[in-house]
Amino acid sequence: MTSGLVFKQRSRLLAAAATREEIAARWLIQALPCFGIAQLEGNRTAAIQKQFETEVNGCLVYWGSAETFSSYAELLADALLLPATEQAFLQHRLRRWAESDGVLWIVVDGNSLSNELLVDLVRYRPVSKDGQYAIRILLKISDNKLKDKSLKPLSDAIHERVGGADQVTKPFDLRRFCFYSVLILPTVFAGTAGYMSATSEPIFTPTVDLTSKENGSAMVSQNEVWPQSDLADIQSGLQQKSTGLQDGVKVGSDISEKTLIMALIKQWSEARQAQDVDVYLSFYDRNYSAYKHMSPDEWRLWRRARLPVPEWIRIEIGPVSVQSDKNGYWHAKFWQLYRSPGYQDDTLKELILSNVGGVWKIMDEINETVRPLSVQ
Repeated sequence: MTSGLVFKQRSRLLAAAATREEIAARWLIQALPCFGIAQLEGNRTAAIQKQFETEVNGCLVYWGSAETFSSYAELLADALLLPATEQAFLQHRLRRWAESDGVLWIVVDGNSLSNELLVDLVRYRPVSKDGQYAIRILLKISDNKLKDKSLKPLSDAIHERVGGADQVTKPFDLRRFCFYSVLILPTVFAGTAGYMSATSEPIFTPTVDLTSKENGSAMVSQNEVWPQSDLADIQSGLQQKSTGLQDGVKVGSDISEKTLIMALIKQWSEARQAQDVDVYLSFYDRNYSAYKHMSPDEWRLWRRARLPVPEWIRIEIGPVSVQSDKNGYWHAKFWQLYRSPGYQDDTLKELILSNVGGVWKIMDEINETVRPLSVQ
C-alpha cells in the first residue's frame, strides 16, 4: 500500500501543491471516488485532514462519537434528509440519490468508534452512473485497530492508506494496480495501438458494462485503454478484416493478437451494456455454457431472458492482462465494475479465448472474485 505519492508523477498536481499535505489531500480528492474508503494514519494525520477539509468542494460530515450518531445509517439519513434508516429503504434511496449525481464526503474517527459501528461503513456504498462511489470516506484509524478480526470486512474494502512515513504494505491488490497503471504507465505504451493517454484523469469514465451476478465483474481501464482517436483507428482496422464485429473479432496479420483481444473485450462489454442480446451472445463459442446444469442452448435462452431486464446497465473494465498458454488459448484478466438499478458489484474476471475458424471466441468465463457493493 502506498501513501498516494504516485501522484508525484502527475505534474499538474505538483505544480499547484507546495506541501506534502496538499499533495496527499488532492490525492484523496481524486482517489476516493474510485476507492470509496481511504485510511488516514501516521504522524501527519491532523495536517492532512485539515488540508483535505479545505480541498473538499461539497457536503462534509464528521463522525467520531456514538452520541452524535448511534449508527452509520442514522448519519446517512440525517445528512441526506431521509425519513427512515431501515436497511432496505435506505439502500433503495441511496441508489437513487447516487444515480442523480449525489456526493457525500465523510471524515470518520475510527479510533473513537466501536468495531460494530465501523463495520457498517461497508454496508452502504452506492455508486453513480459514472461508476464512482457517491459516499467518500476518509477513515482515521490505527493499523493495530484495523487488524482486529471483527473489522476484516472493512479492512478488505480499504485499498489505500495516507499518512506519515510509517507506511504499512498490504498484499498485492489488482484493483489498486488497475487504478495506478492508468496513471503512471501511459508513456510506456506511447506509439502502440493500445497506448494509454498520458493526460487521462484518475477517475472512472463509463466505457463498458459489468456482467451480472453469474458473470462477475472487473475494470478495463478507469481512464480508457486507448484515446478515442486511436480506438477509432483500431476499430476501423478490425472492420476491414471482418464482415461485422457481431460475428466476433477476426484475425488479421497486421494487428497483434493482444490488440484484437482487447478490442473484442471492449465490443463484448459494450454489447452487454447496450443489452443487445444477439451481439453479446455472438462473442461466445457455440458450445459455451456458464453452468454445468445448463446446455449451451439453455444458457443462451436464459441469457436472452435475463439481459434485457435491468432498466440500464453501466460497465467499467480495468486494464486487461493478456497471456497465451501452451495449448493455444489466450487468457484475459481484468476487473469489471457492474452497475444497474438493482445490483452493483466488482468482479475479477478471466476470459479464455481461442481463434475459431479465423474468429476470436470466448471459450470460458471465470469469475475469480465477486464483491457485491449493494444489496437490493
